[in-house]
Amino acid sequence: GHGPDMKYSLWRRNIFPKIVNRRDCYTTDIDWLEWRKEQPVALIECRRVIGGLKNCEDVILHFRNLNNGFQLEAYARIAYELKIKGYVVAINDKSESDNSYKDAEFLVEQIIPPEVWPSGRIDLSNIVTKRIGTFTEKEYAEFISGLT
Repeated sequence: GHGPDMKYSLWRRNIFPKIVNRRDCYTTDIDWLEWRKEQPVALIECRRVIGGLKNCEDVILHFRNLNNGFQLEAYARIAYELKIKGYVVAINDKSESDNSYKDAEFLVEQIIPPEVWPSGRIDLSNIVTKRIGTFTEKEYAEFISGLT
């Protein structure tokens, strides 16, 4: 399909826990799994400046704190287990109706998991993000194409 499957998303988040009587079955989607030479190389979470999020910095902070850091933890854990890099990309798109991002700004931060993943619940302060930079559409395309 094209775009998110909102029916499944709502079912999985709201109905499924009631059917199985469990609140400990969490879920998140993965936006992009970059693949090169038959191998995964990076996980990428893309989020836009939208609603109350006024700039790319707000977007990164929102991602870090959403659902008590669950999505940050999930991305960090998967990147850790696959031994690949994880990124969160904040996009400030000034031309939403255009199919390109010619006037957009891409703020990229790498999600850096701890060197050794602890057993049990992780202290989220052990997952840091490192600023990679702010890119134009062309620069961001080059960044993504260079992932290895």
